[in-house]
Amino acid sequence: MRTLGALYACIAMACGACGSSSPAGGDPPGDDDDVPPADAAPQPVKRARFIAVGDAGKGNTTQRDVAVAMRDVCAAKGCDFVLMLGDNIYDAGVDSVTDPQRQTKFEEPYHDIDLPFYVALGNHHNGGNLIIDAPGIGNEFDKGKLEVDYTQVSTKWTMPATHYTFSFAHVGIVVLDTNALLWENTTYGNQTQWLPQAMMEVEGKDWVFLAGHHPYRSNGTHGNAGSYDAPELAGPYTAAFAGCWW
Repeated sequence: MRTLGALYACIAMACGACGSSSPAGGDPPGDDDDVPPADAAPQPVKRARFIAVGDAGKGNTTQRDVAVAMRDVCAAKGCDFVLMLGDNIYDAGVDSVTDPQRQTKFEEPYHDIDLPFYVALGNHHNGGNLIIDAPGIGNEFDKGKLEVDYTQVSTKWTMPATHYTFSFAHVGIVVLDTNALLWENTTYGNQTQWLPQAMMEVEGKDWVFLAGHHPYRSNGTHGNAGSYDAPELAGPYTAAFAGCWW
């Protein structure tokens, strides 16, 4: 949809570098006097290490296998946080903060990863119902609030709002609710209007990343965001309307 395309077009993933200007009457940039002495201490390395994972919440052995790999890589190389890019609880999200799926599809698979998990919403979090149940359609927007509320219960799950920003060291991350953008839903706020505020919140960071469930450009079967093929619609609608086609 145009809304999603326009919003993505406003955000660039960029690396910023701060340059210094010479004082009035001083040497121009690039002069030999600007070269640090050979024995100068090296500048500290800026580092932010994180794992990004999505479409993960099925509570099966594959999810646990990936979790073990995450645990081992972080133990060996170090990690600062995990970024979860949506559809973290299949097939239709949860019905409450205490839904047992919280344990089987999040807490238990990642029990030995002691890091904050910053979460983005996907379409499956928001269930789906148009005439009949259609998990994955993503139009039960009240379920999104349950994901936010779980932040107060879990020691890992971190989602202060359905869309938000956070920073770690020199990195800023803007987390979108792309499912709401695809539906042009503003139940929890207009993200297009919120974007300038979001960019101010990460202003001055060397790196700014955009995080969301539906990629703006994709060579996958679903295609690009904005022209999403919504395969979840095919089966339910075929069944619901079959009687109307006779």
